[in-house]
This record gives sequence, structure tokens and C-alpha cells, in this order.
Amino acid sequence: MRKTLTTIASLLLTPFMAVSHAQSLSVVVPSEMRVETAEAVLIAVVAIVLEEEPGRELKLFDGLAPSGLATLEVPEGNEQRRLRLAAPKIKAMKAAIVQRIALDPERAQHLNVIDLPRVVDLIAQSEARGDVVLVGSPLYRVPREADWIWGPDMLGTDGHIGASALETPLGTRQRATQLEGMRFHMVDTETLPGTYERGVQRFWSAWLGAQGGALAGWGSDATAVMSAAREGRVATFPVDPPLNPSEGIGVKIYKPKPVVAPLSVRVVVVQDCSGSQAAEIKQTGAAALSLVESMVGEGHLVELGIVMCAGPTDTKVFPLRSMGGGGRNVGFEALRDLVEGRENPDGTRAQPELSTISATVDMSHGVRVAVNQLERGDASALPILVIIGDDGSLHSGVTDVDRQRALQRVQSFRSANPATRILSIFTPGLEGLDAGPQSQADFFRAVASGETIANSVGLLKPWVGAAFDEARAAHQAAGGTR
Repeated sequence: MRKTLTTIASLLLTPFMAVSHAQSLSVVVPSEMRVETAEAVLIAVVAIVLEEEPGRELKLFDGLAPSGLATLEVPEGNEQRRLRLAAPKIKAMKAAIVQRIALDPERAQHLNVIDLPRVVDLIAQSEARGDVVLVGSPLYRVPREADWIWGPDMLGTDGHIGASALETPLGTRQRATQLEGMRFHMVDTETLPGTYERGVQRFWSAWLGAQGGALAGWGSDATAVMSAAREGRVATFPVDPPLNPSEGIGVKIYKPKPVVAPLSVRVVVVQDCSGSQAAEIKQTGAAALSLVESMVGEGHLVELGIVMCAGPTDTKVFPLRSMGGGGRNVGFEALRDLVEGRENPDGTRAQPELSTISATVDMSHGVRVAVNQLERGDASALPILVIIGDDGSLHSGVTDVDRQRALQRVQSFRSANPATRILSIFTPGLEGLDAGPQSQADFFRAVASGETIANSVGLLKPWVGAAFDEARAAHQAAGGTR
């Protein structure tokens, strides 16, 4: 204790300026704590006597066997007079704190343990309605409640919040409103890992909030936390995600859902708009809408374009539009208009543009247009090219040179963008891939370099989603989580 006494003695010689705070301040200490923790509490006690406005009350509580240990009221006068008048109270507080120092912390049975529910009840029943500093472990490890102890990486389930105190010691139903207007500041003696700490903070924030109180401070530096509490500085600890009412009462291993930094993807769909593709065109539109909505809903960025292939002069292009940021935007609404038709004033929808049917189709031209679109998009996004149809550009004056130009264009883009994914969906009806002229299927195979051939447009959403998941996994492996 010589070190402690020396620290306090030096503190007494330091000049202080009075700080004005009328409400009381309560400090909860564990029954067993390390000497450095006790030292920080003692320093705070003396600082309060010297700095605070006369009349402010300081209350000291035991956190494991909840009881009041000592009370001190800041006296009037200069520093010397304050110290002289408060000396008996400081001595009583010092004795209570020193008594709780664990001489051998490694062998201490209840090091830093506090029974938060019981000590909070005690404080709520007292006249102390101001800020409360909790010094100790934020983990519930009360020996008498063996069934509810939080082991490593564990915490209470949401079911405790709102439950009866007869069902669980952490129940809040009978405690509702008892902490109205009170703020709690945690001196975390555990120094928990970041994600686990946030889970523990979420639980206690919800637990205190259910009683009308608020978690207003958190940190491992006792001096800093106590200073913030004295000065009325507060932080916020949102209950995120929101409480899950269906969670039962118990203890769970904390497994945070990884939060991944937003990713972006560029998708350009080349759709054969010949008469045989009427059903597939509808499926393509529905799959594209669903795909974009689900990704945008997760906060990712999606650029999507559709090339509606007809003859070389009749091909229509829905240009790459950016859709993202956690909600629908102009780009998404434009896509919906394309797929479902523009909404009329009376609420009906016009004929959708994506229903265009053409007697002549040049898929090789459409592929070149699609690659041009991909090149104009966000260079950091994952490029995905999708080609859907049953026409391999064998008529309408399309030559083998045209097809080779399209294939070379794809290969050149892929060489410059090796992460590019290509999905080639050949849909010659129920007969499958081998129906119809073989050279048509060969064109679809060549575009995808033999990677993917299917005969169901229903694969569009899961396939693109799978490609996106691969990009997300690679991003995480490279340390891209936040």
C-alpha cells in the first residue's frame, strides 16, 4: 500500500479547480480487486473532494455482497479546509477499498465480480439518483447463481430482458422504471475483445434501458471513466441488432454475424429477344429484379445493364445503372419499369420494354455491346456477363467473322479483367442443349469458354449470387471485414 499512499499524497499537493455538479455519484467496487484498481478509485475519491461543488455526495457500494460501505459529502472551503473536514470520510472509504485488495490476484476466488442486478436494486432503493460507476467485470459471474454464469465468450440471451425476476436473476419485469434518469459507467477490468465487448455492451444497454436507466460510459481506464462520469460526459450504446423476443431465457455463446464492407458487382445480361424466348424474357426480368433487390437490401452496390438483342439496328440497351446504398433508388425504379412496365396515372402498368420480340437476332452484336457496357462501369466491381437465348447468330446476314469478333472481344476483356465471370444459358426449349443446330450451342459455349452451359433461366439469380458470394469470401480472406 505504500505506493498507493504515495500516489494519494502527491495528489493532495496538486492544485484543482472546482467542477459544478449537483447530483450524487455512486461507485460500486468488487469484493476482490487488484491494487491498481483500488488505487484509481482512491485517487478519484480525493479528486472529488477537491474539485466538486460543495454538497455533492459520493456513495461507495460493495458490488458482490451489495451493501453501502461509506458516504462522503463534499465540504465547502479551499483545498486545505476541504481535506481537513473530509479526512474522516476519506479514511473510512480508504479502509473499505484497501480491505478489498486481493493480495494474490491469481488465487482470488471472486476477482472483480459484481452482482449487477442486486447492487442496482440497492442503489435504486437508496436516495442516490445520479451517475453510477461500476468497477469490475462486466460478465455475470455471481457464484450463488451457478446456472446463469457467463463462461468464456458467453453472455445472457435476450429472453432475460422483460422476464420476471422469479424466472431469472437478470429479469427486468419487476424492475421496470426503477432506474429512471440514472446513468451507468462501466470500468471494464476484463478488457474484452472488440466484437465480444460489443455483445456484452448491447446486453447491459438493453438491460439497463428496460429499467429506465442508460449505459453511458465504458472503458478499461478507471481514471478516465470516472472523470467522464463526474463531468457528465456520456456515450451511447445502441441495442443493435434489436432484441429478439423469441429468444428464450439462458446463456449463449456469442457469435457475432460478420459485417462485411459493401462490395460492388457489374452485371450485364444479353437477352435473345426472338419469338421463341417470350417465357425466358419474363424470367430474366424477374430474376434480375430479385437479384438486385436482395443485394441492395444488404447494402451492396449493383450496376446492372440489359442488352435486348434483335437485329443489329434494332437492339435496345438498358444502360448500366448504379443501384445500392441500402435501399431502392432511381436506377432500381428504372429497372422495374423496364421489367414490369411504367406505371400509369391510374395505377396500371404499360407494356414492359423487355417484352420486345424480334424476328431477327444478332447475338454477336449484343455480346459486343455488353462488353462495351462492362468496360464503362466501376473498375473496382466484379464483372459478370450473362448471355441468354437459343439463337447463335446464324441468320440475318450474320457471318462467322461477326461471331469471331464477338468472341475476341470477350476474350480481350477477360484477359484484362481476370475476375470476370460469364454465365451462358442456352434455352432451346425442353429438348435441351443438343437440340437445334449444333453451331448455335457452340457459340454459347465459346462465349463462356466452356465454363457454364444451362437450359434454365432460373439459374440466373443463384448463379450470380454465388459469384458474388465468392467475391465476398475472397474479400473477407483479404481482411475486408469491418
